[in-house]
Amino acid sequence: MTGEPSSGAERLKRAVDGLVAARREAGNEARQKLEPCCPFDAYLEERIKKLEDEVKEARGRNSSLLMLVAGVVVTQIILRVMGV
Repeated sequence: MTGEPSSGAERLKRAVDGLVAARREAGNEARQKLEPCCPFDAYLEERIKKLEDEVKEARGRNSSLLMLVAGVVVTQIILRVMGV
């Protein structure tokens, strides 16, 4: 053994490289198909983007509301410990 990979290891490496290349090509094709091809697809994509924006806004509001409630709880705990 001189440290060179065996023929089985070489075949395995070639097979893995082929799978990686095929997956990369499939990913590129999928990205190309994401563009709208008709007016309905464009309209649908626009509505989905608006929904995504609304979800982000709702998450921000929920985070703010959670921080407000946590602040009130901490304040109440501190007031009770101090006996006020």
